[in-house]
Amino acid sequence: EVGQQVALITTIWDDHRNPQNEVLTIAAIDGRKVQFEERIQYYHHAGEEYQAEIALLSRRILIQGDEASEDSHVGGHILSSGDIGRFSGVQAYRMGQTNVLARYPFHF
Repeated sequence: EVGQQVALITTIWDDHRNPQNEVLTIAAIDGRKVQFEERIQYYHHAGEEYQAEIALLSRRILIQGDEASEDSHVGGHILSSGDIGRFSGVQAYRMGQTNVLARYPFHF
């Protein structure tokens, strides 16, 4: 859908030293063509042997920490301690706590 965000994944060989992942917002869709609001910054190879991967980032449910969480790296934490925990279509934004064991955005 228009307005959703996608990640365009790097296609370079040594990506851990020079990642070229990009987050883009869909501006228009026409059949099999998708236009983005942003310009693509890197070359992403698309050939018979290899193509870039696209990941849909937008979700129907957004759980987010406050604006201070972005700078402090101390965001919300969702803990599922029962026998079953299911989350589907959920985006965690400004969540989790940096360098604190077991304080991930979602913890089972």
